[in-house]
Amino acid sequence: MLRITFPKSLLRYLCLGLTLLGLEVSAARAEWVKTGEKDTRSVVSLASSANYLYAGTYESVSRSIDSGNTWTDAHIDMPSSFDNVDALLASDTTLFAGTNGEGVYSTSDHGNTWIMPGGGTVLSSVLSLARIDAYLFAGTYEGVYCLPDGAKAWIAVNNGMWALKVFSLLAIGTKLFGATGDSGVYSSDDYGKTWTRSGLHQVAFSLVSKESFVLAGTSAGVFRTSDSGKTWTVANKGLPDKLVLAFAVFGANIFAGTYGGGVYRSADNGASWTPFNEGLTPGKILSFAISSSNLFAGTDSNGVWRFPLSQIPSSIVLSGKYQMKTDFVRIIGSVIRPGTDISFSIGRPSEAELSVFDGAGNRVETWNASFSTAGTYLAHFNGCYLSRGIYYLRLRAGGIVHSRIMILEKP
Repeated sequence: MLRITFPKSLLRYLCLGLTLLGLEVSAARAEWVKTGEKDTRSVVSLASSANYLYAGTYESVSRSIDSGNTWTDAHIDMPSSFDNVDALLASDTTLFAGTNGEGVYSTSDHGNTWIMPGGGTVLSSVLSLARIDAYLFAGTYEGVYCLPDGAKAWIAVNNGMWALKVFSLLAIGTKLFGATGDSGVYSSDDYGKTWTRSGLHQVAFSLVSKESFVLAGTSAGVFRTSDSGKTWTVANKGLPDKLVLAFAVFGANIFAGTYGGGVYRSADNGASWTPFNEGLTPGKILSFAISSSNLFAGTDSNGVWRFPLSQIPSSIVLSGKYQMKTDFVRIIGSVIRPGTDISFSIGRPSEAELSVFDGAGNRVETWNASFSTAGTYLAHFNGCYLSRGIYYLRLRAGGIVHSRIMILEKP
């Protein structure tokens, strides 16, 4: 297969014509872009809510409404000692900020004004935040604290937890995980009232969940569990840089932020990793956030970087019963919505590529996979970043190309 890459300015004129000739055309490869050329901040926390991006640094909180191109200070009405913002959590219309020595603050007007939830209770240095139902949790240097909605004071919830430095909190439904700096990962099923030490005793800095897996970032790389933490396995294939401080999930992808090696991507729930650093320097990643259009990475002393979600690879999800078809390739259906599945079938084992093009001929999403069995499959379509309208689907398999018009509907 011949692959030709053109600048985007030429694609709108060339793409559809070359497709008719059987040539595969793609836009120039996307890469990370620094949001501020002279930005030398260390961005230890990031959060995205609506059209706002928030960055927590060693000095304050700042905000951006243009994907990081410009930043304004949200450090308003704060004590003079309010400096490190090690944790940010966007929950509904409220932003919570965990500080170094000044406890937790919250704002409901994008940082114009701040209050201290919990009646002004000052916690020790807050390293992480999480929310389950009506409960806000803070991981600190003195364990975990809980603040029920409307309560006037934080409550220590450390029963069963040996370690006190809680670097990361992860909420999955009503279950809470805590990554500690002394004795590994803990879990709680009762809103933090009691904790159980998991099978991972390695110092852990970050946590993320994907499908049935929980992943922990440590100084020895990534570990993962599929049984709620009872057993863990090393998940470092392709990951040479072992200090993992941050995670993010988008679609079928998990991103790991390492301190020194940049960003790595996994499309198989952490079983293997590949570098994801095109254009990114240097590679000391401290935090991630995802907006409606970008993946953001906060770095050590080099500000915030972004990568367009539309250019992140997707993966085909196999689903349904196998059904033999008389035609070799076929796309089923023509009207889809974001977050749904595109159904297609192949008549014999083959490499397959399913692509979506906009009306100008720009490829906006692509799935690639190898199928060992003929049958009908589903490709999960994100599409949240696309406008409603007419798009073109192209299925290429076994040397045969099948295309059709697709109508994208949105509420």
